[in-house]
Amino acid sequence: YVDWIAGLAQGQMGNSYTYQVPVMELVVERLEVTVPLGLGAMLLATVLALSMGLFAASRHNKAGDYGVMAASQLGLAIPNFWFGIILIIVFALILGWAPSGGFPRWEEGVGRSLAALVLPVAALGFTLAAIFVRLIRSAVLDVLREDFVRTARAKGLSKGAALRGHVLRNALIPVITIMGIIFADAMAGTIVIE
Repeated sequence: YVDWIAGLAQGQMGNSYTYQVPVMELVVERLEVTVPLGLGAMLLATVLALSMGLFAASRHNKAGDYGVMAASQLGLAIPNFWFGIILIIVFALILGWAPSGGFPRWEEGVGRSLAALVLPVAALGFTLAAIFVRLIRSAVLDVLREDFVRTARAKGLSKGAALRGHVLRNALIPVITIMGIIFADAMAGTIVIE
């Protein structure tokens, strides 16, 4: 164990007993799927959460807000691996729009590789979006109560312009911090989705 720890400190993780190759080679080989999957899921989650979070916050205590919050609660309640199975059944088996499993190497074609990532990215991205929607909505509602937003509206700025120009920029500060922390968790969660 001491020899292994000493090797780990030098960047050598030892050899895999199962595959009889250095562990670092296996890790690097798996990263070609894990990194695009994690980045794609974060991108999808961010785009969905920004649009839905702003929508919900701008319609606070109205039907649109309740609908978005109900959808995000459903997204939090459904485990991402179960959601992935549902996506496979619907979009791969029933509709035949996407491959149901496996990952072709990037050398076999970028299009085929990206097509194989669509369902896993959706499974991980939608569940992450459910978390981010709540964060963004809460942050936007906090900033909407600030004096500078009331001043901007009093000077004639439309609600949409105030949201885009003043509120969103200030609301994203805590959200981006938390997104960074959740990104590390999402990268670990890709193992289940893969």
